Amino acid sequence: MERQLDPAKAAATDAVILWEITSEHDRVDRWQLTIRAGRARATRQPDEPPSLTARIAAPDFIELVSGIASGPQLFTTGRLKLHGDLMLAARLQSMFHIPQPQNRRRQA
Repeated sequence: MERQLDPAKAAATDAVILWEITSEHDRVDRWQLTIRAGRARATRQPDEPPSLTARIAAPDFIELVSGIASGPQLFTTGRLKLHGDLMLAARLQSMFHIPQPQNRRRQA
């Protein structure tokens, strides 16, 4: 996520996002993403209170960061749970360069 941040779009943002990524065995991996002064830093050891907490299953997270699914789509279907600054959540995806999925079908 650090390398995908668009510094110009995140220049005025000062936020801490706590990602809670769940597995099928009730395991939760926590990642803190700090966006400050147009830069992002990710760590597995949260050290600040979050502006936003996002809880998502691991397969849905992969779809989100690979551009297969969007944040609003996952939120409206209940697959992404958000707590905290929802305006930040609404802007978050636009701050990152999200890969666009390519058609994997081969043409005959």
